[in-house]
Amino acid sequence: MGQNASLVVEVEIDAPVEVVKSLFKDFPRFPEWSSWSIEPAVSSKKIDDLMPMEKMKVDVKDAKLTATLIVSDSIQMP
Repeated sequence: MGQNASLVVEVEIDAPVEVVKSLFKDFPRFPEWSSWSIEPAVSSKKIDDLMPMEKMKVDVKDAKLTATLIVSDSIQMP
């Protein structure tokens, strides 16, 4: 059967944390500055309503991924 893969990426950004978080969490505006598209895995949900541990569909050029939201405005998972 298929294999599950895990990828962890770290990037250092020269900007205040709150600025980066506000841009990164603004999923509907991603197309303004990124070639990625992000949407909820469940089509009846809005991207802004996702809670930690919910799935997102991520399209990065030629790769289509499923991601799990780990951090929300008020909740951070361990």
